[in-house]
Amino acid sequence: MVISMNYIDIALDPTRILNHLSIIKNKCALVESGNFKDEMLHKAGHIELQLTDRCQLNCANCHFRGLGDYDFNIDWLENIIKYIKPKAVTFAGGGEPTVYKHFNDVVVKLGKNPEIQMGLITNGVFIPDGRWHKKISWIRISVYSVINNKYAGRSAKLIKKVLANIKWYLSYTDVPNIGVHFLFYKENIDECVNFAKRIYEVFREYTYNRLHIQFKPAFVIARPTILTQNLHKENIRLLPTHDQIEKVISNFQIEADNNRSFKEFLENRSNYVIFKKLHNSYLKKLVNITNPSTMDYKKFKYCYVCLAFQLIAPDGIIYPCLTLAEYRHEKFSLCHISDLSKSFNGRLYDFYQANTECCNDVFCRNYNQNQIVKNALIKNKNTTISEDMFF
Repeated sequence: MVISMNYIDIALDPTRILNHLSIIKNKCALVESGNFKDEMLHKAGHIELQLTDRCQLNCANCHFRGLGDYDFNIDWLENIIKYIKPKAVTFAGGGEPTVYKHFNDVVVKLGKNPEIQMGLITNGVFIPDGRWHKKISWIRISVYSVINNKYAGRSAKLIKKVLANIKWYLSYTDVPNIGVHFLFYKENIDECVNFAKRIYEVFREYTYNRLHIQFKPAFVIARPTILTQNLHKENIRLLPTHDQIEKVISNFQIEADNNRSFKEFLENRSNYVIFKKLHNSYLKKLVNITNPSTMDYKKFKYCYVCLAFQLIAPDGIIYPCLTLAEYRHEKFSLCHISDLSKSFNGRLYDFYQANTECCNDVFCRNYNQNQIVKNALIKNKNTTISEDMFF
């Protein structure tokens, strides 16, 4: 595993999907010919494996809360290895993957194949026993604000535990890249600058080696069939204002001007430019995603992402993408992990045809990647980040 001095750039680069262009081309040929019995259709370059629905936290804006109460059956792992044969596996939620009782066993078993890269998205509250971290390429730890003496709906003391666990990962493991993920919204956006300074100061010795920060705006996940004015108002209440964003940009600039080292950290080890993007046009897009009166969809003809990606939920249901997985409904699924040997019976073709209400630039979370693949197939282009199989 190679440590990247600018892993934040790699982690946010949508062209990584082109590392799976070969499997996309092969599966395109199969689905367009109607050959749904070829085992190639079961393969996926990158999978998100959700091991459990359980979580220690109680985040107000959790997309998956209440969608299930399952744990992944470890016996299903054989079908992932035998049929899906991923090049990259992201352990995420769903619930909190580290509380899954077989977490170490799953990572170690998948890690027996040196061609499989693995990453972990965690809330950082719990560190599982075992040597699983020897097989992990990156860890992204979500850190939250303390609001009304609560940390993600639990005791405010948890933030100290999470920061201590970040230090443990940096001090006692060889995981090449440790990302600290900060979800911001109207109520806590003013904390972003101080949060970045705190991470920089506490972990200064690691900042140019393995640590980076990723800021991400929170917004209401909308579904085309349930758009209402009340939902739109909720989204507006959640998102920061332009004035707040301007203030954050200004404060970042002041701190950067006063500390050259901190400025280099921001520029090389964070995505703080997200605030400038929000100020320019991105905020307007996030606001309008829930506005039922201003919808103007740009549909795409084919979904290439579903040919390279699969999300496996804790109940064993396989979904073709992140967007549809949030519905947790059979009509948006490919099949059950235990039924892979029976083939997808044409369901993959339906998703490839991009016929769902989410297959457009407003609701699809992988719209940019899909356009990148479309253009690459026309121009025969490849990614410049060949060593990273995630996207």
